[in-house]
Amino acid sequence: VVKYLPGLDSFLVINRWGADNLQFIRKDTGKTVSQISLGFGTNPQDAVLEGRFLYVSALNQPRIIKFDTVTKQVVKTIDLSSFSDSDGYPEATNLMKKDGLLWVQLQRLNQYQSFSPENASMLVRINLLSDSVVDSRMLKASNPVTAFRSTEDGSILVGEAGYMGNQGKLDGGIEKINSLKFESEGFVTTEALLGGDIVDFECPNTEVCAAIISKPDTELVLFDSGSGLKLQTLWESDGYDLKQLVFDPDSGLLYVTDGDPTEPTIRVWDTQSWFQKWDLNWKMKLPPFQMVLAFF
Repeated sequence: VVKYLPGLDSFLVINRWGADNLQFIRKDTGKTVSQISLGFGTNPQDAVLEGRFLYVSALNQPRIIKFDTVTKQVVKTIDLSSFSDSDGYPEATNLMKKDGLLWVQLQRLNQYQSFSPENASMLVRINLLSDSVVDSRMLKASNPVTAFRSTEDGSILVGEAGYMGNQGKLDGGIEKINSLKFESEGFVTTEALLGGDIVDFECPNTEVCAAIISKPDTELVLFDSGSGLKLQTLWESDGYDLKQLVFDPDSGLLYVTDGDPTEPTIRVWDTQSWFQKWDLNWKMKLPPFQMVLAFF
């Protein structure tokens, strides 16, 4: 996973299961300047920067890892073991920093049962001054899989996929969280309304959102952010090819990774007209999985 974190002079690559390290790559040369192990089997997932410190989540550790980017050392861990399920881990994944708090998604999957979402998933918030958990809450559905998204009114959206793939039950949705009260305001849409498992989503404006759903072939769809109803399908793939959406508010463009093995590319839509832009011709050598929007 590649992270662009303003304030960090390098791109951060989070190398997951089997590598379990943080890799720092110079922005100007693309060369690795350092690579630090977090311990075998840690399986780091995400990171946010606070001052000189990185806070790192891990799937196979019941704690958040605090890493000093100057000394390149782990300086502290924040215990999440009280949120663990039967396999001993809470499966911490996506992170977000907001108003002095670190928001953490806990999938709470059963690793002994093929990572099935048998347990209630949660959000936890950590005070970044004291490095201590301050509150937690259950999510309406299990298995949060998307990055946190913010709305214009300051609320937070989380995509929850529930059971996926050949176990899919259309039991998930996109949940809205009041960030001040830390309370759920319900689903803005559901997998049942969209017709597939949630993979990713973006909301370029207050009226319409875009989502990738899996049936398991993937589709890019639009839905009404008020009613949650599916409006139209913009693109259909022939496999599990569409992986991620990135919206650029400055250009009004929505970027979509298309990992079609025969024609891998980045597809782009204009969010004003919702016409696909064909003139970019971004052909890839390998199927794209993830993008970051970086400003220099």
